[in-house]
Amino acid sequence: MADDEQVARLLDSANDWNAWRAENPTKVVDISRANLSEAHLSGADLRRADLSGADLIAADLSGADLSRAVLLGA
Repeated sequence: MADDEQVARLLDSANDWNAWRAENPTKVVDISRANLSEAHLSGADLRRADLSGADLIAADLSGADLSRAVLLGA
């Protein structure tokens, strides 16, 4: 289940999200089953993030790093 604090941070600003990721490189990112529809995630660092079951309909993922992200059912 998604970490509500992480989801809120991601939806707030991709730049702030990326800064947080840089400060917390070992933190497990769980945004599974989150509603990210129509979210502006352009350039977001989503490496190794668990996005399984997330709603990504019409989300802007241009330039996002999805390396090794879990996208099962997203």
